[in-house]
Amino acid sequence: SCSAPMRRLLLLVVLAATVLGLPATALGHAIVLQSSPPFETAVPTAPKKVQVQFSEPIQLLGAADVQVVDAQGRPVSGGSAQVSPTDSSLLEIPLKDGLSDGTYTVRFKVVSADSHIIGGARAFGVGSGPVAAPFLGNGTDNGPDETSAWAVSARFFELVGLGGLLGLLGFRWLV
Repeated sequence: SCSAPMRRLLLLVVLAATVLGLPATALGHAIVLQSSPPFETAVPTAPKKVQVQFSEPIQLLGAADVQVVDAQGRPVSGGSAQVSPTDSSLLEIPLKDGLSDGTYTVRFKVVSADSHIIGGARAFGVGSGPVAAPFLGNGTDNGPDETSAWAVSARFFELVGLGGLLGLLGFRWLV
């Protein structure tokens, strides 16, 4: 039969192998659930505002983080975008009156509840014509990247620190 320290060591090795063998779970980011007018579709008359519903609460950092532009990149917003006072996952952007027929692009950069910057550009159309691709000139999707040097370095040091802590706890438990 095994001695008590040997059983503890074996238990620790099995526990460590189990924990390290489990896949890492990724936290979800805010995603666009729906919009009004619906993205990638044309509506017969120009809307008064654009509403974008996200999957979780969002925040705006600056007025320039949300724009609605026409096919040539000219702004058509009728005021500053804001997060709805009654629903923190709803972005509202007022539009100028009397938009002509054509494709319009909603460009946004918001901060999701998990502190990630989420950017995107989605198009909708007014009139009977087809909806063109979003206007991406001077795009707003400039947020930090999950694989930037800072993100990789931070993750590395996080794992080294966690490994050191677990090592110290294991050593303390065995001694």
